[in-house]
Amino acid sequence: MNTQEFDYYLIDSKDDQTYPLVKEVGYEPDEINPTLIEIAFNDPIPRKPVMADLLEGADYFINQKIADVIIGLKLDYIKLTDTKWVGRQKNITEKYYHLNVDNTIEAMDKEKSEYVYKYRVYSIRQFVLDREALKKIPLEKRLVFSLREALSNVVFHKSVVDAIMAVNPTGLQFRTIEGFGDF
Repeated sequence: MNTQEFDYYLIDSKDDQTYPLVKEVGYEPDEINPTLIEIAFNDPIPRKPVMADLLEGADYFINQKIADVIIGLKLDYIKLTDTKWVGRQKNITEKYYHLNVDNTIEAMDKEKSEYVYKYRVYSIRQFVLDREALKKIPLEKRLVFSLREALSNVVFHKSVVDAIMAVNPTGLQFRTIEGFGDF
């Protein structure tokens, strides 16, 4: 068995207070099937915001550099939605896309992980991948996915991480999903 087949990472903003958080404030034509998402900085707003290649809030927003990598993967379950800066940020010229991953996989080994499941929500202390469940899914169908047990987390296979890191992105980091907790 190829050990890299199960080498997965979570994406996260770097711990730097200069990177602004982003919030969605409007949708065109509507919230259900938007073709454009209006975005603005969320509080607290840094004194001198730095526009990194990844910005996050409740979701992930990537710039053209990372979007080009994602587009190159040709994964039909990833949609990049255009965004437009509004409000006080309407003069920002940096282009960002909303990263929408329509690929949810239940990937936590419930016997080996440490977690509490209450009110249909997982509080995960230590995460272990369910390799047997993942084996049943072709690798190309699990290169990027949302974790069923923690939907706000997008999981990336090592090959995708390597492709993104090859363009020297700013403002983001990847951390291995195994052993990680508190999500």
